[in-house]
Amino acid sequence: GDMGAKYIATGLQYNSTLKKLVYSNSTGSGGGMGIDGSRWFSTMLKVNRGLRTLIVGCKKMGKEGQNVLVEGLEHNFYLEEFYFFNAGTVCPTLRIQIDFFCQLNKMGRRILREENVPLAVWAEILSKLPKRN
Repeated sequence: GDMGAKYIATGLQYNSTLKKLVYSNSTGSGGGMGIDGSRWFSTMLKVNRGLRTLIVGCKKMGKEGQNVLVEGLEHNFYLEEFYFFNAGTVCPTLRIQIDFFCQLNKMGRRILREENVPLAVWAEILSKLPKRN
């Protein structure tokens, strides 16, 4: 539930060793991450530098919780794969945002956090992104 999400998110804020996390929504009787848990995970995503894959059960959190998690992804420079399960249908616009930020991370947008990197490198990264219709 949300308390489990809080403890995991707190532990992962500065843990860079875990690369993949699957957080199921079938834990216990109430089960799953709700809106409060998604807020904790969003906060964690903004500072975590280790996770590369995150899979979250979101039946209980609803669309609002999904949006909160994607807000965290926008500030994360390392997560390359991000999926919801038990979501029913994820809003196509939200899926596009998720794919966009994950693709940027795969292409190396974290390099902008480094010092003394020529800005021309960013143009090179962007040129490798797939074209969107």
